[in-house]
Amino acid sequence: MDYLKSYMKVERSQFEMHRPNIEWNIFKDLDLQNKHFAHFLSDRIQQVNKNGEKLVIVLPTGPIDYMPFISEINRRHISMNNLYIFMMDEYCMDENTLIDEEHPLSFRKHIKKIFIESVESKLRINPENLIFPDPKDPGDYTKRIDELGGVDITYGGFGLNGHLAFNDPFENKKDFNVSIKDSLTRVVELSRETISQNALGGTRGLLELVPRLAVTIGMKEMLNSKEIHIYLLRKWHSGIMRRCIFGDITEKVPGTYLQQHPKVKIFMPEYVAELPSVNIQLDI
Repeated sequence: MDYLKSYMKVERSQFEMHRPNIEWNIFKDLDLQNKHFAHFLSDRIQQVNKNGEKLVIVLPTGPIDYMPFISEINRRHISMNNLYIFMMDEYCMDENTLIDEEHPLSFRKHIKKIFIESVESKLRINPENLIFPDPKDPGDYTKRIDELGGVDITYGGFGLNGHLAFNDPFENKKDFNVSIKDSLTRVVELSRETISQNALGGTRGLLELVPRLAVTIGMKEMLNSKEIHIYLLRKWHSGIMRRCIFGDITEKVPGTYLQQHPKVKIFMPEYVAELPSVNIQLDI
């Protein structure tokens, strides 16, 4: 009996054949991948500065190491004055309150340290242009994106259940009156998969430290962006990437909606491009 579905068997050499509309970028290692991000985004910012334009991007707190990018900004003396960064999400204490910035998992504290404190003062982004969604007024996040003319590039990665940002499948959650594909910025209850994933990756197994609520950008705002760049780094991304990109499109795996977007780029180290391996002994 064959237990592996067809999308699980797509070889690296077949990526472009199956999805020629997607730009595939595979690197020897994660370090080269992070350096590529650093050079690409630095070049893009330098170009909009030269043209007197603006660049509007959505960023995750992970899975990208931003320090090579910051080093490039400082080394090349590139001003971030024309950059608008919408951070994808933040944890919440309750439906109206963000977690404190002193919380060990605070995205705000982590990102401000990188994008403000680590950048030369004259090159720093305007603090008002580093935007997190707010559970007290999630609609303002959407409004600000619209006022800027939409998002130029959404950066992100896949969660274990195929989520983008904290857009987990709606099952086992409060009922919504819209499709997840049409969801906007809102407060969500995190799935067990996402809580477990974040405990494995962010707290080394301290499950109780991961908040149960978060405010997140919606799928609609991301899917409306001009470009979507997906960055992968975990060994298990080998499997969920194939499910999202080569499997059937379904609300149960939100990342599958990327198949309908006109301009998607995917970045991964070689070990993620390898076929998923199934082991009795855990290999995280």
